[in-house]
Amino acid sequence: MALKDLIDKRKDVLFAEIGALIHDLGKLSKEFVEYYVESTDPKTWKEDLHSKTIFPSHLTCIDELLERIFCQYNKGNYDIVERELLNVIKTKLEKALNLRFDTNDSFLKEVEKRLKIQKKGKVKSFAELKSALTHKGKKYSDQGKGEKLDELLDQVFKPLIYMENLKKGVKEVGNFFENDFSIINTALCNILNNENIAISNFIAEHHFKTCISNTISLILAEKDGADGIDSAIDKMVTNHKIAKQSKNYTYISTAFGYENQKIDLTLPDTDDKSLTRIRNDYADKLANILENLKDIENDPDKIQNWINKREELLRETRKAFLNALGETRRPANDVTLWDHSFSVASLYKAALAQVIIDGWKAPKDIKWKLLGIRFDGNDFYNAVPKIGDLLGRKALVQKILDNIKILLEVIIPIGNEIYRDENGSVFLVPENCENEEILEIDNDVWNSIKNIKLPVELNYRGEWNEKKLENIVSDCSNIEELIEELSSFISQGIIKPKIILSKSSRGALNLGQILSEEKKWEPDVERLKQKWSGKNEGYEKCIVCNLRPVPLTDEEYENLIKSKDWHDLSEEEKNSIKAYERKECLDCLKLSLNRVEEWYRNANWKRGNPEKPSFDTSIWIDEVADENHRIALLYLKFDLEKWLNGEMLNTFLSNPLLEEEFKKQLENELYNVSDYNRLIELLEEAFNKNDFNQKFSITKQDGSNLTVKDLFQVLIGKIYATSPTELFQSIVENREPDWQDRYTCPSCATKGDNKHKAAVFLLHTTRKHPSFARLRRIWETTKNFGIDIFEEVKRKLNSKKRYVFEFTDSPNLKTTHTYYFKDDKDNKGEIVVLENNKAAVISAAKEFTPKSGQILYIFTDKFFKNQIGSLNINNVENPKPYTPIIPYQFEPSNTMFFVPLKEVWEIIKHIKKKYEIEFNKVQNRLPIKVGFVAFHKRMPMYAVLDTAKRLMETNNSPEMLKVCEISELETEENCRLFEGKLRNKVKKIKFDNEEIYYFSYATGDPNKEDLFHPYFIVENNNGWKVPISESENEKWKIIKHVKNLQTGNKVWFYPSYFDFVYLDTNTRRLDVGKERKHWLFKENSPKPYRLNQIDEFENLRELLLNKLKLTSSQLLNAYGMLIGKLQNWEIDKTDNFPITDKPFEEFVENVILSIPFRLKLKEETKKGQISRKDFEFLKKAMLNGVFFDFIDMWHTVLKRKFYEEEQNV
Repeated sequence: MALKDLIDKRKDVLFAEIGALIHDLGKLSKEFVEYYVESTDPKTWKEDLHSKTIFPSHLTCIDELLERIFCQYNKGNYDIVERELLNVIKTKLEKALNLRFDTNDSFLKEVEKRLKIQKKGKVKSFAELKSALTHKGKKYSDQGKGEKLDELLDQVFKPLIYMENLKKGVKEVGNFFENDFSIINTALCNILNNENIAISNFIAEHHFKTCISNTISLILAEKDGADGIDSAIDKMVTNHKIAKQSKNYTYISTAFGYENQKIDLTLPDTDDKSLTRIRNDYADKLANILENLKDIENDPDKIQNWINKREELLRETRKAFLNALGETRRPANDVTLWDHSFSVASLYKAALAQVIIDGWKAPKDIKWKLLGIRFDGNDFYNAVPKIGDLLGRKALVQKILDNIKILLEVIIPIGNEIYRDENGSVFLVPENCENEEILEIDNDVWNSIKNIKLPVELNYRGEWNEKKLENIVSDCSNIEELIEELSSFISQGIIKPKIILSKSSRGALNLGQILSEEKKWEPDVERLKQKWSGKNEGYEKCIVCNLRPVPLTDEEYENLIKSKDWHDLSEEEKNSIKAYERKECLDCLKLSLNRVEEWYRNANWKRGNPEKPSFDTSIWIDEVADENHRIALLYLKFDLEKWLNGEMLNTFLSNPLLEEEFKKQLENELYNVSDYNRLIELLEEAFNKNDFNQKFSITKQDGSNLTVKDLFQVLIGKIYATSPTELFQSIVENREPDWQDRYTCPSCATKGDNKHKAAVFLLHTTRKHPSFARLRRIWETTKNFGIDIFEEVKRKLNSKKRYVFEFTDSPNLKTTHTYYFKDDKDNKGEIVVLENNKAAVISAAKEFTPKSGQILYIFTDKFFKNQIGSLNINNVENPKPYTPIIPYQFEPSNTMFFVPLKEVWEIIKHIKKKYEIEFNKVQNRLPIKVGFVAFHKRMPMYAVLDTAKRLMETNNSPEMLKVCEISELETEENCRLFEGKLRNKVKKIKFDNEEIYYFSYATGDPNKEDLFHPYFIVENNNGWKVPISESENEKWKIIKHVKNLQTGNKVWFYPSYFDFVYLDTNTRRLDVGKERKHWLFKENSPKPYRLNQIDEFENLRELLLNKLKLTSSQLLNAYGMLIGKLQNWEIDKTDNFPITDKPFEEFVENVILSIPFRLKLKEETKKGQISRKDFEFLKKAMLNGVFFDFIDMWHTVLKRKFYEEEQNV
């Protein structure tokens, strides 16, 4: 019955979720940003945050007295309102004017009188009260204090007026919303204790501590509610002035400290990019959606409206909220309002589901679990022969996950999807999901959902038909079985995901653990048996899925095509013939047809759904191949494991206490305590004492002793706990119950003892908190990087023309199907039918151009044996431009897409540069693998994908490097290398492996440094320590800010790599594995190359082709001579690079200065001569292998000319 209760309250839960989603709507405003950034006007009067000043458009810090006044006002207790308001005004005015009022003060008497007058019969609005008091205060201004009074009344009444108006649903003072927004007060949910809660309550009351409903208490911004869980620790970020952004330089940062998205507060409100315009547009859309939803009941026939409108709401909310911040201070400015709001809504929704199912539970006692729907995506995608099958499988998985998402988020609203990649989804669900009874689907539950329809069945037009759940699932006893049955039905037996449930926690780090679980791709054996039922001998396995039968035997096929003309065949028979000729099962045929349908109907590629095919891109290998019929599968891969399990977030400091800018403040507040080890000692002593009132031996400046409470207040500010032990439980243990195992003991500590607790506590209060919102921001940053690359490449590639024509007299061709054709001149090609009388040419002989009146002879097979008729072209449309690019995979950890091979080198260079700018501060901790697989268009797709998989899985262990040189980067070099995008504070570092890296410690504000992100893990015994795994062991390592690095420091560095493979044969992919084989060097391979060496390839190209202008014969002669000597002298078996063989080194010099290059050493490099610097560079490239792989790549793989004049040769 538990799930039935949740389903019965579906509408209320979904409305409450919306309330939680927009609880911070007030932050979508320039007023909020202006209030919390540094003012450019020193005269601006603001109370300190600790005085509980409240910004009227977002209740960030509600004064408890004002909260109590508003609660009593709602209850109609007007005497209390009068008394409390008078007290607040008196107290605040005394503070503002630095005086004490006499009880008979004339102005206070006037205030009290006015309040009583206003109260007669009923209390007027707070706006009227303020107006009356302001009027009476004019007399007071004669005493020179009127300005302070106005400020005071604003401070007291603005939040009350805001909440009052919000409850009424009218315009906020100052036109916070341009239009009437009353819907947020009439969209109600009734969930707990028959409380009618409006969406406005979530906005107005989520900072209240008293007078709130149980429904609202689950979202409280204090540490126990969903808002607090996601952001409370982030709000502990330092109050140091350097953390505040300035009004003119307010930025949204990426997860890795790159500030490129500016919040421009100077834009007029009418500008499309202004926060005011964005907010008002969003409010209009939100109001319309809520109006549409508010009267919909739980009727299964109407649930589709909820699904559609909720999806629209999430899409519009994301679009708007990505432009605002949840917290303006650095370094918490990496979490957008969207990341925070969606995380809070997800936490809240799961908590709400739990208390509906199990009964009330205090917010502090609620925990969450992660539900993984997982399988090995790479194994599933990579086992196909053709691009259409690949894209079909990718779409199939998305359809499965989309339907599971609808099931768990709307139909049975138990949680939200918080992560998705190529291996499945992860949902945030209630802790009580561990009980089988909770997951049970009994008759009552089944009867309430069985008539709901989902798009789960493909037809032969490539469209998804809806079916009722009762027609999809034959038998299931719990949600797990329902998910498995749903997946099996949609995939027709080839996917049965693994369901994984994490441990319960109040933190987010279980995500990393659940993603690292072993995954397998497993089919549904029972459903597959049904597919083979009645199939006797002679039926082959489908070459795509290798699991289901091809629909016809050889004999059945021959009989069918001989017994009937094409016109006389039924639709099923035509599809069976098509599948037979492709050696596919009917289900795999449908998947490829679905790709055609999506491609044709979707006019333009959109980054919001980047894998969806579009008519302005392609799904056809022939359309993308270059003139040599070659394609590149381009890949980029991030290793996110250490980021999503929170480990590398330990190297980001939200409170860098020991940096010079903070150290003085720390020394002052903790009285000369400014050493990491001393802080640990104090914390250990504090946990030993376990009493906030206990004192240390340290004496303050006033002569008193430092207390335990003093220490904790310096570290975290406000304290809610009653003891250090309770505080540790709240901040650490409740979020990470396995903290003793997750964080290894520091030296001289015992597992779980107070020194261990001290180190872990200090870590949690100074690192960037691994909240759900921040982990989301991490994987969305890497995913968006890949989407950005694709979008930029699509924009830069030269477009091609696609012929589309209308036809008549066809042999009843089927839409979305492809057919082969010949014309009267024996030109051959392939078309795809778009509509009943329209087709597009997807490949053809160069000589072919469709013309009106032309006759095409149609065949079903590529061998042109089975002609089914002919068609007449009666109208050729203007050629449709498209970009020769195929989107394939855009996931958090990897991106892949197909491009013409000849274009790939420029794309590789672009990726490197973009990575070095946007991930600059984490180059040493978040490596990237970049490269491409080159192949002929006839190469089986499984070989291409397997090669890419192998390249992306190559080992990525950290290396120990020694700093040899470090200096500030000159402005000229910064502009030349990075277009100035690293900004004005950059360190140039040369390591002992001769590699040079550039690390920025700038922010978007030229006057402020980034003290939070650009850190190195160093080998040292003194400094700030964080737990970092090293091989299988975790140790507490020192981290050091880049500006504090010194010559001789040894640092850990995770290098990035570049690689490429040309699949001249199917088995060439085996060169990539645990051992990276090389086509030339037998014992050791220079591949993969370091990412930095892309510059070496490019500089070599520039030198050989543009400066020296060497001819093809010179370069290929040198190439052949050097390879011959390597092999004859068996130097190709070397395991050292660069090659150190002295005779070979002399031979290299001879190649350059004598035959075949014949270059002379001169001051300047140009045709026929070379400078000493370039000579040494060229010699090095020949000795370290780069020369050979460059010639191989440029000439053999890319088939590009060495010298531009040769283009016409």
